[in-house]
Amino acid sequence: MTRPHSTIVTGSGSGIGRAIVHALAHDPDDPPQVIAALDSGYSEKVRQTRTGASVILEFSADVTDEERIAEIFDDLATNHPPVLKVAHAAGVLQQGALADTGLDEYSRVMGVNATGTFIVLRQTARTLRLQHEQGEHPGAIVTVSSNAAAVPRIGMAAYAASKAAVSALSANAALELASLGARCNTVAPGSTDSPMQRSMWHDDDDRDRARVIAGDPEAFRLGIPLGRIADPRDIAEVVQFALSDKARHMTMQEIVVDGGASLRS
Repeated sequence: MTRPHSTIVTGSGSGIGRAIVHALAHDPDDPPQVIAALDSGYSEKVRQTRTGASVILEFSADVTDEERIAEIFDDLATNHPPVLKVAHAAGVLQQGALADTGLDEYSRVMGVNATGTFIVLRQTARTLRLQHEQGEHPGAIVTVSSNAAAVPRIGMAAYAASKAAVSALSANAALELASLGARCNTVAPGSTDSPMQRSMWHDDDDRDRARVIAGDPEAFRLGIPLGRIADPRDIAEVVQFALSDKARHMTMQEIVVDGGASLRS
């Protein structure tokens, strides 16, 4: 895809999202001219920087705000190269036993992870459809789910349900967009060294890290066969591949990147 294009990355303020921005901006084969980096934590409405070969436009945006998401897509369509890649990594964590989870807590995690994914995918589908009618090259989408979507975890019911919704929405988007030549895949990380992961730990990071790697039989949780927690870059580089033309015949797939923790065959 060596042609001028823009890329949108949600959840770009930290962790996996930030690593995706860095990986794409330093892509030796096909860096985007513009990366629209969306995150609700940015203090300015729009800020322009540069990383690698790309102009980075940092947009303060909540993925549950459909008007703001539409506004950003419209701004890119009017003022920048066409949006041909979207990496949706925005998400929040919710822990707690099912019996102890409040409806407000459940609604929050479903709002960001499930509804936010719906809003971003819907706007992307509208944009790709319009660009297709204008003769533009088809695009590619990658959403970030979790291995928790398919593997039950004690204390993770609401989060797992929200990430299962990400996977289901993405597969349906892939099917509907296939006639345009556009692709949509999902990357499902396991435990990753990010602010979200560290928020689950206590005071001793080394002990908590070792516990995650070893597993916890009392919680029916398997360990990580590769013997380490993922670096955000491990996930970002898979996202980068799935967005690239090297994956041009891959769509509707879920790629698990968890060091073997889910023991999938």
